[in-house]
Amino acid sequence: MANQQIWDFANRIGAIMFIRVGMATLVLSVFAYFLLPDKATMWTPFFIVIIGIGAGMYWCETHINKYFDKNGNPKKQN
Repeated sequence: MANQQIWDFANRIGAIMFIRVGMATLVLSVFAYFLLPDKATMWTPFFIVIIGIGAGMYWCETHINKYFDKNGNPKKQN
């Protein structure tokens, strides 16, 4: 949150991350419904979302560090 440009960039990446996590949760939940016992089926989407959000936070931070310096200024791309 160093400046508005980073905030907007992170929000775009976050939206993409949540779409991907949602699609993965849907697909894996359907497979879990047919392949796993009832109790495992209930917890599978929860763990998928938790892992997806953690991975998405890491992905967002690495992209921010790739495109912006420590002061919040855009890096020059080669």
